[in-house]
Amino acid sequence: MALTCGAKTVYRDLQILRETYKCPFEYDASHRCYVLKDKQWDLPVPAILNDSELFAAVMGARFTQIIFPASIADRIKDTVDALMRSNTLTTLTASRLESLFILSTKPTVVSNKHFQTIFDAWSRCCSLDVIYKDTYGNKNQRVIEPHGLGYHGVNWYILAYCHKSQKRRIFTISRIQEAHILATTFEPSPEIIDKFVPDELLVFGTVRDIVVKLTAAGGNAARKRPLHPEQELCKQDDGTYLLTVRVAAKKDAVSWVMQQCGEAVPLAPDKLVQAVKDAAQKLIKQIS
Repeated sequence: MALTCGAKTVYRDLQILRETYKCPFEYDASHRCYVLKDKQWDLPVPAILNDSELFAAVMGARFTQIIFPASIADRIKDTVDALMRSNTLTTLTASRLESLFILSTKPTVVSNKHFQTIFDAWSRCCSLDVIYKDTYGNKNQRVIEPHGLGYHGVNWYILAYCHKSQKRRIFTISRIQEAHILATTFEPSPEIIDKFVPDELLVFGTVRDIVVKLTAAGGNAARKRPLHPEQELCKQDDGTYLLTVRVAAKKDAVSWVMQQCGEAVPLAPDKLVQAVKDAAQKLIKQIS
């Protein structure tokens, strides 16, 4: 075969294939050629991405550093670093990445060991044997099927089917004391996954059918910093606003009203009105 390079170049490339890429080939003297021993082997060619694809990968890695434990986040970061070594952002975005800040409430610390086990069980559709500590401090053993994983607020959650209670349950990962992957597998259930809504994760007690009266300034503040993503804000004839929310955590609702510094007055439900009164009176006692 006539080549445009010398024999030394071919031998050097073969050496790189063997040592760097672990290519499983050997010389076949009878046929006077090199033979690939493992036909499934594939040359790991670096991915060539355009600017948009590379930027998406970099941004994704930035967010994983915030919400994922190191065991997962480091793997993603290493992958993106490898992409960056074989690709270059040619737009001005590259020079601006260091001044891009992603600020978030510090997540609840999740055990790397437990999270990795749970993550692997979820990705492989395997059941889990866990020791779970409930809100009262009681520990109990459960066998669960991790149909979904969810991150909300500052916590990670498992959307699961619990064999002990024989129903759909949500477990806070930071409360799991031990976790072991079982050999049994399951089929992901759309019924368990699709019915999930963030309001199910409210752990401080809920209040429903919330109505809050806001001044004009309070209405503007509510647009910038809403009480709930699905809140409704209606302007009244006198310039004030009525804010309505179907359901929210009582602790969050009380905190939100208090932060309005008198620009918000809760009207319903009575449980929320009383909780705000109690919080205000407690504050007055402490500063008087």
